[in-house]
Amino acid sequence: MMNEQKATEILTALDCIGEDDSLCGSRCTYTDWHKEDGTDNIVLDGDYTAEQLEAIVWWMRNKR
Repeated sequence: MMNEQKATEILTALDCIGEDDSLCGSRCTYTDWHKEDGTDNIVLDGDYTAEQLEAIVWWMRNKR
């Protein structure tokens, strides 16, 4: 089950967490979700595991 600690660990390894808790560009993959937009839309470009995707979704749902 995904929780904040696990999501933070996974997304930190991907270098995806922005200073404002948004999900932004990283070294090897690219994400673009700006929480201030208030949308559930995210742009993903890269290879992600199911666990990484689950962390991304957890982050979007819980870090609005």
